[in-house]
Amino acid sequence: MCQYLAPGAPSVLLYTMGTSELGRLAEMLAEEFLKKRGFSILDRNFRKPWGEIDIVAKNGNVMVFVEVKANREDMPGFEPELRAGSTKLHRVARTAKTYLSSRHIGLETEWRVDVITVVFDKVRKTAKIKHFSNVEVV
Repeated sequence: MCQYLAPGAPSVLLYTMGTSELGRLAEMLAEEFLKKRGFSILDRNFRKPWGEIDIVAKNGNVMVFVEVKANREDMPGFEPELRAGSTKLHRVARTAKTYLSSRHIGLETEWRVDVITVVFDKVRKTAKIKHFSNVEVV
């Protein structure tokens, strides 16, 4: 768990922010999470018409393309990782190949797709973060 609001800040802010703002907050927390685990952040929000990569990172010699999913609250049966489906992950992988090519990084470079989920707890003003490493892209 990590704190996402300053102590004493009104938790209602979480519920008044738009989807884009919530996504940016989740991406910021995911980035901090990765940095604390030794990842180097190379890029954020790499967009192409066919897809987007929320975070591009490097872990050792491995390029890591991260999809971030968030929920405003814990909702059993609607966990954010369930929304990272095969179509979405296929788009991330396709965009990852474009990223590698555009940066003149050979496709022989080891790379993977990860998913990070962020679930906010408005009472405790914390976020629960899960990291799914090297998810299968079908």
